[in-house]
Amino acid sequence: MTQPYDDKFYKTVQAGARRSAHHLLPIVFKLVKPDSVVDVGCGDGTWLSVVQDLGISDIWGLDGDYVDRKTLQIPDHYFQSLDLSQPFSLPRRFDLALSLEVAEHLPKASATRFITSLVSVADVVLFSAAIPFQGGVHHVNEQWQGYWAAHFEQHGYVALDCVRAAIWENAEVDWWYAQNTLLYVNRRILISRPELRSACENRTAGPYSIVHPKKYLATADLGQIALRKVATAFPAMLSTAVKRTLQKPARPKLPNP
Repeated sequence: MTQPYDDKFYKTVQAGARRSAHHLLPIVFKLVKPDSVVDVGCGDGTWLSVVQDLGISDIWGLDGDYVDRKTLQIPDHYFQSLDLSQPFSLPRRFDLALSLEVAEHLPKASATRFITSLVSVADVVLFSAAIPFQGGVHHVNEQWQGYWAAHFEQHGYVALDCVRAAIWENAEVDWWYAQNTLLYVNRRILISRPELRSACENRTAGPYSIVHPKKYLATADLGQIALRKVATAFPAMLSTAVKRTLQKPARPKLPNP
């Protein structure tokens, strides 16, 4: 099978990822105050390069061996290649783990072990994954946010919907990050982290599973286009069907038994 994550793929998303990271990460850093960050499914390392721009030098990136190290946006020695569909562990933990629009690229059978691996590397995880019918390259497990929240809950991690409201209408943030990004925090650390505890106590009671207006309108436009195509083609289709019916030879009458 042709590898879907080539240089062209990363170049397509790089500018939007960098722009989004510059607007989204400061919001998260204000709450988490990390000194170290690991990006699980970092691709070419664009998000980690912004982490560095924001003053954090203790970084680590993980992704498949399909990533061309020559295209990395971070120094090569900060990158480790591994198969994210399989369980993994690291020799240390980080203050914050990122995993943004990654989980949908992994088989459904890998979902449980992927989240288990994520929580093994950090007590705070910034996570987003594509919702059903979002579409994209090699999306094999698109799920609602509640699906992933339930997986994190199995490990004692609470979902904090404290990021999306701050970026929801920010045109500089790609809509899929605005739509899908939640912060998952190990309940055990909330006692000693007043900012996170406050975010947990003040979180909205609304649903996790929501659709961004830009995605909704794009889907609606596609539906209208499809409907117009059907409406345009219908007269010709009807005419063809009538002609075929009239051209069919009459069935011979069978004698009554």
